[in-house]
Amino acid sequence: MKYDQQYFKAMRSGSDNYPLLTWDDDLIKYDYTEFDRCEPIEVYEMLHLKLGRPVPDHPEMVDFHKLPEPVFSIRLKDILHGLAINGIQLFEAQVCHNETVYPHYYIMNAYHEIACLDKKRSDFTQSRSGLNYFIDKLVLDDAVLDTIPEKHRLIFVLEEKHSMILYHQTVVDAIMAAKPKGIGFARVDGWHVGSAFD
Repeated sequence: MKYDQQYFKAMRSGSDNYPLLTWDDDLIKYDYTEFDRCEPIEVYEMLHLKLGRPVPDHPEMVDFHKLPEPVFSIRLKDILHGLAINGIQLFEAQVCHNETVYPHYYIMNAYHEIACLDKKRSDFTQSRSGLNYFIDKLVLDDAVLDTIPEKHRLIFVLEEKHSMILYHQTVVDAIMAAKPKGIGFARVDGWHVGSAFD
């Protein structure tokens, strides 16, 4: 269970003035459901976002937002690029609210999947189809991760639950060294299904 102390889940953190984001259907032409496929995609246009509901009275754009895909500021994007991380893509977007445009945000498409849910130690249920996992407590399978070089698992998607993107301590340290606003990390061994609301 050593990897439970090395991996983290990114979460929104801070003021209620930090808004959620959503796709701007009035401006975007790209089929953004491509981001749900968990595979490399091609985007040849600027992506357009807007503030999601409920819109704060005094919205403040910060370094991290969610679509639910992660959305990073340009300075966090530069940090991620500098780490040469396998299995992610970052696509430029701008956020519009009323007459204000917030440029230079980047949506992350994470597509490197690893099936490493320790089914003996994790607390989870499966849907009737067996295709969906509802995880209450996550424990990673050390034996699986031992076979993958660290540089190939700095960020990965848990194959059993695609909404679970995990970040290695190396990535977390690099991001937090920049003192970003709007982002926090829950370590796997301390994460539970209610962590986002703690």
